[in-house]
Amino acid sequence: MADGRCVQTLRGHTSQVLSLAVWGDKLASGGWIGDNTIRVWNTDGTCERTLQGHTGGVWALTALKDKLASGSGDHSIKIWSRAGNCEKTLTGHNADVHALTVWDGRLVSGSNDETIKLWDVAGSCLKTFTGHSGTIWVLTVWQGRLVSGSTDETIKVWNDTGACVMTLQGHAAQVSTLAVWEGLLVSGSLDQSVKLWNVKGECVRTLEGYACLRCLAVHEGKLVSGGYENTLRVWGYT
Repeated sequence: MADGRCVQTLRGHTSQVLSLAVWGDKLASGGWIGDNTIRVWNTDGTCERTLQGHTGGVWALTALKDKLASGSGDHSIKIWSRAGNCEKTLTGHNADVHALTVWDGRLVSGSNDETIKLWDVAGSCLKTFTGHSGTIWVLTVWQGRLVSGSTDETIKVWNDTGACVMTLQGHAAQVSTLAVWEGLLVSGSLDQSVKLWNVKGECVRTLEGYACLRCLAVHEGKLVSGGYENTLRVWGYT
């Protein structure tokens, strides 16, 4: 049983670590301005390789089949091979790429330019989704649909034609993180709350009393939240 001890500290980045992704049996991490690199770590904590090519901080990482996708403050997305080679650079956003996810096997990106882009395997932009009036800060997939959270304080649910089918309102500040828990969509915001939403777009519960929320994860059936209060909270579902 895990006892909560820190078993490894991985060092090598020269600036803040902005992003993490599990990539096969490796961990990938992205560094902020001045570092601009991706580091690929082995399970023993050694850095296997450093991926260089971005000229801005690496805001987002996601595994894309056997490839790694990275989104950056240089407005681009790069696709990396297992050997550490940049195989493609996707351009089209005109501001920082803050969010990445995989939806039905295809890459989706969200940007400070207030748009979401859907890409095919060749690196061509298939669709651009518009509707938000702020930075797209986070993306996830829920009930087979794409979900986006924005600095415009809303959450939007999209179908594969690029149409927004629901807009979830209730937060009073940036929606900074999303997760799926027990079939519900969970959103965390800088308004210091966590909200749980059903498939009809109704907020069924609000968890309050936080500092600003920055991250959510689901672990062994429980919801874990983290924010500016320097602690993690673990929630059970009843």
